[in-house]
Amino acid sequence: MVNLNNLFARIDELNLTAKKVADDTGISTGNISDWKSGRSMPTATKLDILASYLHCSVDYILGRTDCPEVNTKKESSEDGSLEDGVVIRAAARDGRMIEKVLTFEQAEQLIYQVEQLEDFKD
Repeated sequence: MVNLNNLFARIDELNLTAKKVADDTGISTGNISDWKSGRSMPTATKLDILASYLHCSVDYILGRTDCPEVNTKKESSEDGSLEDGVVIRAAARDGRMIEKVLTFEQAEQLIYQVEQLEDFKD
């Protein structure tokens, strides 16, 4: 059984409330309450949103590691030298998790492009 104690410990550690997390992530306080009581579990998409928001890994939230640090990977640049990269994860519509390693410059470009998108309306 999955243990979400790290999720709530991280929320407390960052001095956040369930309402603040809900407001900032779009995840309902009802979902958060259900997870805390064990009535339900977060989806992969919501885990990914929470990990990004709480600056930790999904593995940490799920209790598979005690280290909240997000892993970074090394990537070769054009001149062959190594530099730190960032891992970008996204949930596809069909439930697949897509993971790409980007340089910091690529990540900044992606963030800029995302910020230019119009808000999705139901």
